[in-house]
Amino acid sequence: DFHFMIEGLKTLLSGKWAFEGHSKGGGFTAYQLGRHPEDADLFVVEAGLNNSPRNLPGMYEFTYTTAGDDRYGKEKAKKYRDMILELQVELIKHKKGVIKHYINSWMDDDSTKVIFSSDMTDDIIYECGVLDLVYCWQYCIEDFFTRVEEVLSMKEATTSGDIWEYESELGRLMNTYYNEMQYAVTLENFNRSIVVFHEPLYRFMFQNYREDGNFLYDFSYLREALEKDGSGAKLTITEDMEETLFERRVYEGHKEKISYDPSVYETRKRGVETAEKPVIIVNGTTDVYHIAGLMECDNPNVHIFNVIGACHDEVSCAYLFTDEKVPYQPLPQEQRDEYNGVVKKALGIG
Repeated sequence: DFHFMIEGLKTLLSGKWAFEGHSKGGGFTAYQLGRHPEDADLFVVEAGLNNSPRNLPGMYEFTYTTAGDDRYGKEKAKKYRDMILELQVELIKHKKGVIKHYINSWMDDDSTKVIFSSDMTDDIIYECGVLDLVYCWQYCIEDFFTRVEEVLSMKEATTSGDIWEYESELGRLMNTYYNEMQYAVTLENFNRSIVVFHEPLYRFMFQNYREDGNFLYDFSYLREALEKDGSGAKLTITEDMEETLFERRVYEGHKEKISYDPSVYETRKRGVETAEKPVIIVNGTTDVYHIAGLMECDNPNVHIFNVIGACHDEVSCAYLFTDEKVPYQPLPQEQRDEYNGVVKKALGIG
């Protein structure tokens, strides 16, 4: 459809064309390159999930072992990673008390309820939410780490009132940074009998299941930490469940009709690797999604810029060329010149 729109617009607009896409749009830009390279003269992919087949490993290994090293330095980054793991252990230890503050707890309207796939029990939803708090590395939110430290300072609570307050704060923290809507199929309003497949990320989640690919769940780091803790707290999610966890999030009626088709992923990958038009790819090395990015390529038409310490939103043009003091390393002058040179040559500027 987009190809036909562009063809129509080209009857009205002359000159060179460029595609620029960020995140999901970056993957789409690579897909358009693979399907219709004639649509543009330059393709710019920022934080794009170009290399994400189904159950791509490595994301959790990154978030538990090296995430943040090149942004904060190894000592501070390890402190942050250890804090997240400590928080996750506390959330599993206090699951019984926290879960009631997490699932369907934040709605002001009691007539509205979040609906999940029947394969996603409350325990599974909760434990996935606990694990996926590592997505904080996607945006490097300093306030998150500050908040984690504040909440963990309450962990020695002994009275019933203090424990209730601690568990409430744990639930609030989860709801703020990775609430259960990440796993929702829909919202259901009992007063109006409305059920719509749109809330809030289901279309994205469904497309990942169907064609875009996704990360492989890996609870091994959390399991090991729970064993070391010695509290006896255990996960409901077993190791043999991990490969099917992502597809559990998809509505069963959809799974019955549609299975995974790798052709979209293969088209994205092939489009970049065989590109005859200039392609610019920008990745942030602290962004969790760089695991699914293309960090290097032998194709001379592909120009890759790996921005050291940058998170997900810091790889667009608005950030790349900044001269302000930032916690990552903006493009050095040599790379800025290369980037600008590719753009100018491709679009006939100057």
